[in-house]
Formats: sequence, structure tokens, C-alpha cells
Amino acid sequence: MSTSYNRSIQAVVIHHMGDNQPPGVSILKRWNPYNYDYPEYDFGVEADGTIREGRPLNVIGSHAKSDKEPYVSNRGTWWFNRNAIGIGLAGDFTLYPMPGAQFKALVSLVKRLMSKYGLTLGNVYPHGQVTYTDCPGCTYSKVPALHGLWSYDEFEQAVLGKEVVNVPEEVKPVKGPIAPDDVYLSVRVQEKYADELIKTIRKLGYATERLELA
Repeated sequence: MSTSYNRSIQAVVIHHMGDNQPPGVSILKRWNPYNYDYPEYDFGVEADGTIREGRPLNVIGSHAKSDKEPYVSNRGTWWFNRNAIGIGLAGDFTLYPMPGAQFKALVSLVKRLMSKYGLTLGNVYPHGQVTYTDCPGCTYSKVPALHGLWSYDEFEQAVLGKEVVNVPEEVKPVKGPIAPDDVYLSVRVQEKYADELIKTIRKLGYATERLELA
């Protein structure tokens, strides 16, 4: 039975299904595996960009239990379920890249929620920032332990209205998940070549992170 609870929306947390299936398998078959009253997530985003409404906001959330510092100390284990909207993305982004239509729909939804609830990008979290998980399978500079096939930095740029050019339009599986023991390579290049090199590497399906030398 779901508990009534009018959430005070102060954040958004982004998830993927993480179930080894491609984005094209509808979220309707994935986001409520135990057949509860409502799905875990308040909104779902399909591969084709369709946005679905899931768990009502007048019911306590069930998408993000926090066990990571500093969030668990400052806010407590259940803060994000009580005060955040959970967005679930159809797909496993440790195995598959995110389709362009899904990426654009995610950006649009987050921008709408930010406007409605007076949020900034500082209030938008990948699940792995607040919990020890690789969800949503993304590269995010604030969480160096995460690896994946879409870039949270590019997501942030898109939310801010900047053009993102390397989001795939088609979903193609890669050889396998990026494992913790994968090789990491640091390359030092001149500033004028950096952006083009990063685009080339990402097109090959590898995660990249730009570091500025002091």
C-alpha cells in the first residue's frame, strides 16, 4: 500500500532501468517489476522521446534511498524520496548509448520541472551522486567513479541551451559494460585540439573527461 505524502519538491534525480535491456523496450514493462500500486519513478522517458507519468507526487517517493556523503549526513536516508522527483529512463546505459530523441525529451522534461519548481542544475542529480550505484550509467565529473556511454556534462550543457552534437540518433549495442578494471588513459593536448579529440573519442563509445591543468 502506498503512503500518502505531499512532497516538497526540491530536487530531481535521474535513473536508468539498468536491466541489461536496450532503450527500445518500453518503460511500461520495466519500471514496476513488483506490480506495486505505482511505479518507482514519477516520470518515465521512452527511447522515442515519449514522456510517461508514473508515481503521483502526493505519494512518498520510492526511487532514491541516500547512503552517500555528504547527503546522508546532511539530509538523511529518505530525503530524496520525500523531496525529489525521480525520472526513469528506459534503457541500460552501461550497455547502450542513449537515443537522440530520448536525450532531447529528458532535457525538455528537466527544464520544465526546473521552471515549475524553481530549481537549478545544482538541484538535478544522477542517482549515483547520492547512492552507491552506477545508475544512470553516465559519465559525470562530480562522480568520477561512474563510467558509461552518455555524458551528464553534455546533458547539463543542453539544459543550459548549449548545442550538443554527438548524441546518437540510433541505438547500437556496444561490446559490453565498462568494467571497474578498464584501462584509463590520460592524454595531454593543446587547447585548440581538445574539443575535436573529445568528440572523436566519444563517437567511438568511450567515456571522456576534460581536466584543466593548473
